[in-house]
Amino acid sequence: MKPKLYFEDDESFHFPLLDGLTIGREADVNVSRLKGSRYVSRVHATFVKGEDGWYIKDEGSSNGTFVNSVKVAPGAARKLGDGDLISLGFMSFVFRTK
Repeated sequence: MKPKLYFEDDESFHFPLLDGLTIGREADVNVSRLKGSRYVSRVHATFVKGEDGWYIKDEGSSNGTFVNSVKVAPGAARKLGDGDLISLGFMSFVFRTK
């Protein structure tokens, strides 16, 4: 299965991950205008496909990017594993690879 992000509270809504996919409030990012995105920065986080798996990079967001309740440092990337919970503002996603 190709990696996907699922809304934590509604796994019927999901979208596939693409290398460089960006989440934020700005209209020109890949994923924007999502319910609950009021506390998401204009360009909040980017997903990156590395040689050894998928990563999420915080793009200097105001309210932070969290993986399993651990904050990702601004400008840093964190490797993702199947089932990881990603929180951006008040939005939460589950990263799935299986």
